[in-house]
Amino acid sequence: DTPMFRDLSQDSGCAATKRTSMLSPAVAKKLISSSVMKSELRGMIFHMSRCGSTAAINAFATLPHTFAYSEPSQLLSSIQTGGDLTSQEAIYQLKVLAALMGAPGMNDKNGAADTPRVVVKLSSAFTHLMPLFHRAFPTTPKVFLYRSIDQVVASHLQTKTNSPRCAASKTRPPPTLTSMLFDKELKDMNDEEYCVAYEASLVESALRVAEREIHADKDMKYPPIFVPYEHLQEEFYTKISPHFGYNDIDTTVVVEKTAIAFSTYSKLGHRPGKSQEYVDDSKKKSESVSADVKSMAASVQEKLWQRIESVREFLSPADIAQLSQRGKKEGDTTVAR
Repeated sequence: DTPMFRDLSQDSGCAATKRTSMLSPAVAKKLISSSVMKSELRGMIFHMSRCGSTAAINAFATLPHTFAYSEPSQLLSSIQTGGDLTSQEAIYQLKVLAALMGAPGMNDKNGAADTPRVVVKLSSAFTHLMPLFHRAFPTTPKVFLYRSIDQVVASHLQTKTNSPRCAASKTRPPPTLTSMLFDKELKDMNDEEYCVAYEASLVESALRVAEREIHADKDMKYPPIFVPYEHLQEEFYTKISPHFGYNDIDTTVVVEKTAIAFSTYSKLGHRPGKSQEYVDDSKKKSESVSADVKSMAASVQEKLWQRIESVREFLSPADIAQLSQRGKKEGDTTVAR
């Protein structure tokens, strides 16, 4: 019923003035000294917007002993304190919060005594912070979900607002966007064109983390895996869930439990009067954007998709499953007390 973390907050019955998304240093210190700081962060989902990430996290929420968090605001607010945190302090905050997310007894809906599996889906904007998250959790499996840029932009343009959400950062564009070359200066782009550039910058951010990890001079490499929207459901079973360490659950059980998540509109919840059955409209979206936007998207996408294919070819499904096992043994989710 509450597919997004903000829905959970709004439906909690707690007045907005009593909610907090900030973790103070004093509280963090107290929590670290307690006995609840044990968690198993199984995986992190990064993504472009409008590419099935909510369906993926909803699917994980159906699996046994799993705490699935969809865009938890606490993670971002904990590291955005007016720029006062150093990168090491931000990493420390992230580790504390990740540990709390799976603290035994806090949210155990199944009453299980085992350490719960924690899976977190970040908002698409978090992709620009993937380097920081990769430093904080270097061996934790990560996935980046992507989709044809023109389809993503079309989806944003369908939203009935004065300005599409993908253009929200126009006055303060992310570094990976300003470093990319386009025929137009950013200041001369309309909202549609800026959205193309912005969505491309998300892919660029994820690729930089993956390529840096692949080419690093070390034996054990943990690059994020890339999964396209059109193969999301199939690769959820063959790549994502094994990568996140769910290869101990029979595939038939995983498919059975997650089927509803992939066959309904993921962000609706159970709302009366809304059609629940999912119908793919990718072709319709591609046809709805202007020729200029389609051309710009195709131009920037060609080079990005070539790099994605190189990353996808780096790891076989067997490699992906082994990465998960190695990550569990090395355990980068613990917090020094």
